[in-house]
Amino acid sequence: MRVTRSGNNSRPGVAVVGNFDPFGPNHKRLIADVSSYAHARNLNALAVILHPAPSTFINPQGTWVVYDDHATRVKLLHEAGADAVVTVHFCKRDLKAGIRDLLDARFDPYLRRIVDRFDAKPRYG
Repeated sequence: MRVTRSGNNSRPGVAVVGNFDPFGPNHKRLIADVSSYAHARNLNALAVILHPAPSTFINPQGTWVVYDDHATRVKLLHEAGADAVVTVHFCKRDLKAGIRDLLDARFDPYLRRIVDRFDAKPRYG
């Protein structure tokens, strides 16, 4: 697994994790809410993309429709208010790890220093 990022990651932040494909109105509202919450606390708003979607490896014979390519999703996340977009380039062997293992073992230290959490009810786009 590789991790790449774009944007401002100079301080700790609040993160939301997803595939964001297609990037719809609920995603846009979620990123705007995370951004408002983070900025009110002098934190960065981070979006973490799992790319490709882990479900691609769970059912390789199934057709997984891609609506927005990766570059488009990164652009839309920044436009919606994400200060930084972190992409986890997912591969089949990563399915064995849980999300805590992925965060602990693979991410840069700045993502492990998330100092606050978004306290609204979870919403899925």
